[in-house]
Amino acid sequence: MEGMTLQEESGNLHQVAHFLEDKLFSVIKLILLEKNVLIYSHKPSNLSKFILALLHFLPQNNDPMLKTRYFSDRYGLKMYASIGDLEELSEGKNYLLATTNELVKQKFPYDVLLDIHQNDIIFNTKNNLLSSHEKKL
Repeated sequence: MEGMTLQEESGNLHQVAHFLEDKLFSVIKLILLEKNVLIYSHKPSNLSKFILALLHFLPQNNDPMLKTRYFSDRYGLKMYASIGDLEELSEGKNYLLATTNELVKQKFPYDVLLDIHQNDIIFNTKNNLLSSHEKKL
């Protein structure tokens, strides 16, 4: 299996940046602060390309100044979630999560929903997304 060409990879990065527009840094901040980020699309291929491109916007894991650890015992990356995963996903751990399942989209307690299919970004205002300290970051 061959990897993506540089042109394909940069095209995916451009698509993510275009989709998120002025919300790109807000979404990256929520990931760095280990909030629940849900990415939804009807097409699995769009989902995987989007999430892999989104990961390129994160600072490198080996940066000693970075205070958070990506995808640790407290914060998980789930490239695909099904309805059967919902119980596991509600056990106190937050996730960067991708799904094609409408029920997961409806039931997962996201802080932000990136709906690629509807070209929409929804911040969950019911949750107090950021503490006063996190807002200063």
